[in-house]
Amino acid sequence: MPITRCLPTLLLTALAAVALAAEGDDQRLAKAREEYAKDLDQANQAYQKIAEKARAKLVKTLESAAVAAEKRKDDAGALALRSELTELNDQPLFPAPPRAAAFADLIAAIGPKSVGADRKTANASELAKAEYVVIYMSAHWCPPCRAFTPELVKQYPSLKAANVEVVFASRDKGEEEMYGYMKEAAMPWRAAPFVSANAVLARYGGKGIPNVVVLNRDGTVFSKSYDGETYQGPQKPIDDLKAKLKIK
Repeated sequence: MPITRCLPTLLLTALAAVALAAEGDDQRLAKAREEYAKDLDQANQAYQKIAEKARAKLVKTLESAAVAAEKRKDDAGALALRSELTELNDQPLFPAPPRAAAFADLIAAIGPKSVGADRKTANASELAKAEYVVIYMSAHWCPPCRAFTPELVKQYPSLKAANVEVVFASRDKGEEEMYGYMKEAAMPWRAAPFVSANAVLARYGGKGIPNVVVLNRDGTVFSKSYDGETYQGPQKPIDDLKAKLKIK
């Protein structure tokens, strides 16, 4: 067979190999981001245990010293120790866990840039200015998602006015479908880039969509669609947030 007749087959084989390699790179990147999120969470949990143990040890020592001062009739010394003990118990654990800014874990999962429906990028660290972040996990292929998205779009201006931001974490089948969904629904908020969405979903996702998770500034969950195995729907965490912020 002439080599020219083989070229289409060879070209298709080469393109398929490139596509598979790119898919493998995306999967490795998603896995690395997922592992990073888990490792950071474990590091914070380990820090919390160490800090709590260290403070408990100091509290016990201060308590013993205060009792000893009281037995010696050293009222001034006992009062100073009791004041230090009260202050220690009232303050948060110090030093703070290793977070560079508000929503640090979320920003790390997203990467340096977020994206809009117009495909333009913006610095993901802008999220640090918000008081709360709503993670909206959704996809165009999901009818309940397409039913809820317009409702969230209507509520977004009042949330935005209260310094709340929304981040879309796509469960669409591809990047083009994600952008199409954002444009069709006129999503006014930004999204995690499609290749970064898996890291966000791995950290905050539930079993199904539409799924909403509301985060406090320190990265802890304020409210979410899933209460254990019970699905409460996407509006429940939004309503909880609106009640907290007194948004009508």
